[in-house]
Order: sequence, then structure tokens, then C-alpha cells
Amino acid sequence: FEGDRMSGQFGCNRVSGGYSVAGQTLTAGALAMTRMACPDMSFEDQAAKVLSQPAQLTFQPGDQLTLSNAAGSIVLKRQY
Repeated sequence: FEGDRMSGQFGCNRVSGGYSVAGQTLTAGALAMTRMACPDMSFEDQAAKVLSQPAQLTFQPGDQLTLSNAAGSIVLKRQY
């Protein structure tokens, strides 16, 4: 997350786009995601489902963030 843009990697694909935060709720804007044919696309599929609707933010120690909503949850870890 930097400014009003986010980017990350799920499985072997990357995602980027805008977002907004109100309180503890993140709402992703239009996202661009690569669609390489990974052996297991479950990470990409789950991330797309969660990011397609507003998600609750839960911060944890160790640079970890969980996004969760009715579609499920994903745990994000900061990479340096």
C-alpha cells in the first residue's frame, strides 16, 4: 500500500490498483491482475473474490494484515 495505490502478489500473479479506507474497511477500486497459468490458481481466485467487495482490516504484529468479508479472508505479509 502506497498513497492511494496497492500492489501485491498472489501465487504467481501480481495485482495492482487503487483503494480507499474508511475506518477499518478497505474498498478496492478497479484492479489489474496478471493471469499467468499457475499450477494452482487458488491464491489468485481467493484474492480476487475478497478484493471484489469491501473487506474488514485486521492488523497483526509482524507486518501482517488480514482482509476478510463474506467471500473469505486473505492474510497479507509485507515484503521488504
